[in-house]
Amino acid sequence: MTEDVTIMVTTWNSINVLKLFWHYFLKYTKQPFKVIVVDNGSSDDTLDFLRKCNVTIIRNYENKGVVKALDQAEKLVETKYFVSISDDILRIY
Repeated sequence: MTEDVTIMVTTWNSINVLKLFWHYFLKYTKQPFKVIVVDNGSSDDTLDFLRKCNVTIIRNYENKGVVKALDQAEKLVETKYFVSISDDILRIY
C-alpha cells in the first residue's frame, strides 16, 4: 500500500511529550504515512529520540515557530495529503 499522507509534527524541548505523542500516534494511526518532524532548536534529547524513529527530520538551530516549520516541511511533501500537528496535542496531567 502506498503512502498518500504526510504528517508534519513540530516540537521544541518537549522530549517527554514527544515520546508520549509518538507512542499513541503509532498505536492509533493505521493508514500508511510519511512523517516529517521539525525540531525547532531543542536542547534536550529530542534529536537523539527522533533519529531512532522512521521520520524525516528538519533541524532548526533556533525556534522559528510553527508557521516557518510548516513552510519548511511543505517543501518536502510528495503525497496527496498533508497534515500538520503539534506533539503537545495530548493533554498531560
